[in-house]
Amino acid sequence: TNYWQSNHDIFDFEKTTGLVTMENAATRIVEAGARAGNEWKESSLSSLLMLDLWGNQADSSLFTIEDQQQIKEASEQSQNKLICDDSAKVWEILNREPKRRESGRKVVFFNDNAGLEILSDLSFAHYLLSSKAVEKVEFKLKPYPFFVSDALAADVEKTIKFMSRMDSEPSAAVGKELQGYLSAGQLVLTSDLFLTSGRPMWEMPDQLRSELETAADLVIVKGDLMYRKLLGDYVFNPATPFQDLISYFPCPVASLRTMKSPVAVGLEDGLAETIAGQEKDWLTSGKYGTVQVSDPPPVLGVKSYATPYGNDDRMKEGAEYEKEKGGVLIVTLS
Repeated sequence: TNYWQSNHDIFDFEKTTGLVTMENAATRIVEAGARAGNEWKESSLSSLLMLDLWGNQADSSLFTIEDQQQIKEASEQSQNKLICDDSAKVWEILNREPKRRESGRKVVFFNDNAGLEILSDLSFAHYLLSSKAVEKVEFKLKPYPFFVSDALAADVEKTIKFMSRMDSEPSAAVGKELQGYLSAGQLVLTSDLFLTSGRPMWEMPDQLRSELETAADLVIVKGDLMYRKLLGDYVFNPATPFQDLISYFPCPVASLRTMKSPVAVGLEDGLAETIAGQEKDWLTSGKYGTVQVSDPPPVLGVKSYATPYGNDDRMKEGAEYEKEKGGVLIVTLS
């Protein structure tokens, strides 16, 4: 597509059309975020986390605009199902002393989709910054048009302008404040080729690992692709503890994900079987969601004794893990 020469996003029309077509839903999202105000309190943080979680349902690589509208309506009617909620842990992490006292707390997003989801991300970022709980928010976006709805830096900039021109006064005010944060360097838009690679998250480049370890107080990982990277696309027992399995991550990490692929961990023992008996497509319908946090002492690395990630299209089922002496996580297939 000659993107590197032209900067032409072949999916721009679909992303722009989707946002404009769903302007009413977009306004409701931004107004809901604005109602949290700028006071730092746990109930407001929890509300914004939920807003951002269910924003992940808006995925035009899987759902048409009509599908997304129906899903959004279901969300507003509380037909979605939260089956793991570590929101309280996020609150606890964001009330610790920042890693860099002189520069304040920093939260990094590994973003997913443009459209309604990036609106939700921006509403959450606005709350973090306007409440002064966080000094800097960084969006790590895809470096090039990846898969229909994946968000680029240009999509974020367009979305902020879209928000600032909304008819809703509270929404327009949020958009203008976000533009100010962007200009002041408090909201930073970056990209990383690793996010579009076929490598598991534990193989992140040393530079990225060091950056997160030294400067990020929390990383918020959005969506199914990043969730699958966290697990290396291995299918573990659903009751496998998320905190233990993701202990290789270089800093506290929170995954916000509506379920659209057949991988899941961190669920109560027996819950997956119970839900599967009621809804066969529960792992892929987008109706179920999880907020999961890993914040243990980090392991030193991961060793995988299975087929290298990305060599075929088959999910690597029957995965198990153990911690080896010396702090190395071992992943095997049974």
